[in-house]
Amino acid sequence: MTFKRLYTLEELNEVSQWIREHQKELPREMSLYKGEVCKDVPRLVEHLLIMAQEHGNNSIFSGELAYLFLIREQMEAQTGAE
Repeated sequence: MTFKRLYTLEELNEVSQWIREHQKELPREMSLYKGEVCKDVPRLVEHLLIMAQEHGNNSIFSGELAYLFLIREQMEAQTGAE
């Protein structure tokens, strides 16, 4: 999914549900963008899920929320989990 200025509630609910269902499969570390590595993916996801719930309708947080979609895309690519 490409970055969007504002994600719909349905999109955020769907990606949050997917992430929760695959939470035990989250890698400890993940390369997100060029040169950007997250060393604690489970902790990042925990904070992003809270952010999505509390601020999902605020475009200021769209950049951070895009990480949920990126993490899902990378996990799907690595494991074939859809």
